[in-house]
Amino acid sequence: MDRFPESEFRVTLIWVDMLKSDTEPTAQRAAQAFRDPRVRHFHDPRRVVGSAFARDVFAGYLAKAAAILPEGDALRLHLEGRPVDAPLWDIYLFYGPGANWNTAPPQPSRWIKQMMLDRDGRSLIWENDFGRPPRTVDLMKEIELEAKEWLSPTAESTPRGEAADRVRPDGDR
Repeated sequence: MDRFPESEFRVTLIWVDMLKSDTEPTAQRAAQAFRDPRVRHFHDPRRVVGSAFARDVFAGYLAKAAAILPEGDALRLHLEGRPVDAPLWDIYLFYGPGANWNTAPPQPSRWIKQMMLDRDGRSLIWENDFGRPPRTVDLMKEIELEAKEWLSPTAESTPRGEAADRVRPDGDR
């Protein structure tokens, strides 16, 4: 947020309880890192939001993401083993002005889905299309690049993904 002090954009953070350590007090502590009047925080202990996005916006994402990976790939096997109604989490959504959530969540203009971290703290992500292979990136830098592109649509686009390497779930390249 500090990098965009003049921007009028808004951020909504939804803290979803997915791991045993995810609780309301944990979410409140994490929210302290985002102290800006443009940021709104919500806690979703029942995973309602993640389930709505998985069902209404990204239906079939697990199968589509798994299909792009080679047979026998550890991540593919992990994705194929997840329930089709598993809530979506660790996802970063970008919306234009006027996006409203009425009966179902709106389709984002852009998105980044983090799958896992490697031993170096880099994230394996899908970006805007589960039909393309995931990439290994510095997640915060990637979100910043996406935000810059989103906030400056006439700015030169930074190509990402062509040469990025992929890290397997066990951390090996």
